[in-house]
Amino acid sequence: MVRPFHTAWAETATFYPHQRPSAHFRTSSRSSGRIADALARIVLEQWNRLRRPEDFTVTDVGADDGHLLDAIRSRIPSHVRPRMRWRAVDFVEGECDADWIVADIRRVELPHSPGVLIAQELLDDIPCTIVENNEHGHPWVLGIDDDALPIPVEPLHSHNEMTWLDTWWPDETPFAAREVGLSRDRVWQRLRASVTAGVAIAIDYGHVREERRCGRWAGGTVRGFRSGRVVRPIPDGRCNITAHVAMDSLAAAPLLRQSEVTGIGGAEGDLLWLIDDRGASCAS
Repeated sequence: MVRPFHTAWAETATFYPHQRPSAHFRTSSRSSGRIADALARIVLEQWNRLRRPEDFTVTDVGADDGHLLDAIRSRIPSHVRPRMRWRAVDFVEGECDADWIVADIRRVELPHSPGVLIAQELLDDIPCTIVENNEHGHPWVLGIDDDALPIPVEPLHSHNEMTWLDTWWPDETPFAAREVGLSRDRVWQRLRASVTAGVAIAIDYGHVREERRCGRWAGGTVRGFRSGRVVRPIPDGRCNITAHVAMDSLAAAPLLRQSEVTGIGGAEGDLLWLIDDRGASCAS
């Protein structure tokens, strides 16, 4: 039986409810304290800009065991920490002392409050439609068969997904592969809406339209990870599957390379930070 890859990916996205991500790959927040340094600076800037509201909340979505939230909090002056609320969101509750929301991140509805929301290396895990152009340059939905081999299933019919491709990733090159970022956009819209004032920050491996237009990512970016190794991205629940994020489609907001924000070099310095401003100062 052949199924669309994104359907199998979504149906078998049971990796995180049963595994800690840190057991299978290292995120950049674990490899350098500079990310927590930068985020702590932003938290303090926003807390002061918003005139220190009583319900100011720092939310880490896809928090794993809460290590990043703990690292940020440790960099906040001790007399300020108790005046902020600390919230962590993931499939499984971690050890971090925070208000935990245990939920499917793809569908979670967060309480609304001013503050800072962080989604660090989260959106690349959200299942999305994968397409491959046919010989005429028309996108077909990519599927996977019983032998875990990729195979085109049918022409892409979704008007919304076709519009997304035409807007954000136009490419009529025969046999080029693309990931439709509409599902990530929708998750981000829901997450950012929970921040009534402050900023929502997405940090991820991603790309922008000019890179996509010149064909840099024409081979697609779907990858699988298990036990610290890159493996075939087979959607059977036994590995973590990711695909790079079209960061500029998420929101009309500033984009910075991680190296610009933190000074981190190498591949991790190429992560993109989307800093999504969520409103004016709160009333005093």
